[in-house]
Amino acid sequence: MADKVDRYKVVQLDQFAYNPMRLNIGSIARSSASGAVLVSPDYEVFRCREGVCDPEWLDHLRGGPTWKSFVERAGSGSVRVRIYYTDLATLEVPVPPLGEQRKIAAILASIDDAIEATQAVLDQLAVVKQAMMADLLTRGIPGRHTRFKQTEIGEVPEEWKVKLCGDVFDVQLGKMMSVDARAGANQLPYLRNENVYWHSLDLSDVATMHFDERERAKFRLRRGDLLACEGRHIGRCAIWREELDECYFQKALHRLRAKSDEVTTDYMQHFMMLRFNIMGDLVAEANSTSTIPHLPREKLLALPMWFPPRTEQDEIVASLEAMTERVRSEQQSLAALTATKSALAAALLSGEVRVTPDAEAP
Repeated sequence: MADKVDRYKVVQLDQFAYNPMRLNIGSIARSSASGAVLVSPDYEVFRCREGVCDPEWLDHLRGGPTWKSFVERAGSGSVRVRIYYTDLATLEVPVPPLGEQRKIAAILASIDDAIEATQAVLDQLAVVKQAMMADLLTRGIPGRHTRFKQTEIGEVPEEWKVKLCGDVFDVQLGKMMSVDARAGANQLPYLRNENVYWHSLDLSDVATMHFDERERAKFRLRRGDLLACEGRHIGRCAIWREELDECYFQKALHRLRAKSDEVTTDYMQHFMMLRFNIMGDLVAEANSTSTIPHLPREKLLALPMWFPPRTEQDEIVASLEAMTERVRSEQQSLAALTATKSALAAALLSGEVRVTPDAEAP
């Protein structure tokens, strides 16, 4: 065993190690361990020249566009590109004085700290939201209920109703794509699985296909319709709120439309997340019967669901939407921090913006 370990390379604090065959996809790291660590003998190991290059500055540099552009075109080999240290050593970058390097590293590290803290908040909010949803959708508003009844997956308040999804919602699959639909003259926007996420729609890429007059009446979305994925990400759903003037939907999606005001689609989208994302038993069942899980219309119609009176429904939805808004706000903060770091790193590491060692980090 010792002779095998002897072949391994030693990486000390602030030294870099990388896989020559995977550098182009980011397989490189700087050691922050207090002691030495071992890496594969196939790895390349190098360090910054003392007094010339700061390791933290170089760590930020390798996340920038100059490094990315270099590793995309460097190396040798046709099937698996190899970038050895002799290749990497030819990378030319502007190298500011050591003090300025350290100030740049400190500025970018401060943004990294903010990004890490925001991500930690998001991770914690995800845990809290999941627990909150499970509690509100099975126990109701805290302190309001004292008597409970048994359902197929546990207790719910005694006064809540239990019905099949098909009893309270009109459920319909969308139009199937075809050669004629792709080539038809009356091309109109429609939504696919790829557009539907948990409680949000991504409309950055909306496809079109032909809908005739009869199909337009049948498949046109109305404000408040709930769209749920039929395949792969079964049950994943979001509400249509007329983000486009006119839109339709494909067969890969179920459209749920309330038959009365007994249950709202706002409540139902949270219930769907509980049953198809948090509890997981329905997804596990679908996975056991098919390589790609599906949620047939008949199965969705027969899905048992429980719900409180409208007043409590609306209170539950308001509480969960407030938490969703908090998550959305933190996600926007994270995106803004990430964009700020990217822009600032590009300016600082290229020399476009200069800093002095005694300058305050923004």
